[in-house]
Amino acid sequence: MLASYRQHEGGPGDFHRQSYRAETLDSTVDQDRFLFRAGREGYTYPELLQIRSGAAAQILMPSEQAKRRTRIVSTFIALAYVFVVGPLIGLLAAFSGFPIVAPIVAVVGFFVGLIGILVWWDRMSLPLLAENPRSIRDIELLGVQSFGTFQEIRARAQGEELRIAVSGSRGRLEEATRKAGFVFPSA
Repeated sequence: MLASYRQHEGGPGDFHRQSYRAETLDSTVDQDRFLFRAGREGYTYPELLQIRSGAAAQILMPSEQAKRRTRIVSTFIALAYVFVVGPLIGLLAAFSGFPIVAPIVAVVGFFVGLIGILVWWDRMSLPLLAENPRSIRDIELLGVQSFGTFQEIRARAQGEELRIAVSGSRGRLEEATRKAGFVFPSA
């Protein structure tokens, strides 16, 4: 999933789509920061692409501690959903007065909600994964090629050309790079 995280100091009108308030996670950072799931191999996205205003773009490899913390929170969120929302949906279906349609709608709604909450957490967990990364690699952005559901970024790091896959639309990636002061040359 493409997810961006934007930290900013601003009023209620400064909230943008795909942006999350930094105050809930780290109030000490006052510059724009965009995080995207990224990967250099296949369709896995084990790394993060970090784009900061006025700084070099970076590839972050999350630490084992950050990954473990994220998995623990993901597990708690899923269990809370299953054991709190599941019974509530079951009760609503049981007492709805529609004995055939209500259980089917309840089951479909339950699974859609479970997937939705896990996708939401996947986006919200990016700052947590970026804390104290195992490795940081500065990169120079060279271009982007769109493949519809994911983008391939051409970049250079220490003289080596890299190809980095980022899940999501080209427009969102270009919007983040533009807001951070980078200009993507056309591929």
